[in-house]
Amino acid sequence: MRIARFSYNEVPQYAFVQKDETDGKDYLVALEGHPLSPQGVKPTGKRYALDADGVRLLVPVIPSKVYGLAKNYDTRSDDERAASPAASSHTAADMVIFTKPSTSVIGPDDPIVIPACSNDMNFEPEVAVVMGK
Repeated sequence: MRIARFSYNEVPQYAFVQKDETDGKDYLVALEGHPLSPQGVKPTGKRYALDADGVRLLVPVIPSKVYGLAKNYDTRSDDERAASPAASSHTAADMVIFTKPSTSVIGPDDPIVIPACSNDMNFEPEVAVVMGK
């Protein structure tokens, strides 16, 4: 089951993502409640097409904290690694833990804002893990 956070006419809410068997499109089945609450959620009976006017996917969760783990990956070829295996062994000491502002988590269609004071930007893939109590 996939859960999404979206807004319809600027009102944020949660939904189940459901594929319609007849047209093959994804729809959002609006939910009442919060997916991470002990009380759970229940469908409201409202359904929205993902591509409908006024529907916008939002950041999936609003985190209170964002922690990152930085590690440089070995970019050498397999032959180079085989010739010098000790040089490619990474340990936990090679990793750096860092924090980011919670505003750095954005939705799929939100713009990436580059600060005016930055003159060197790069991109890198990131994986998110949501942990609860």
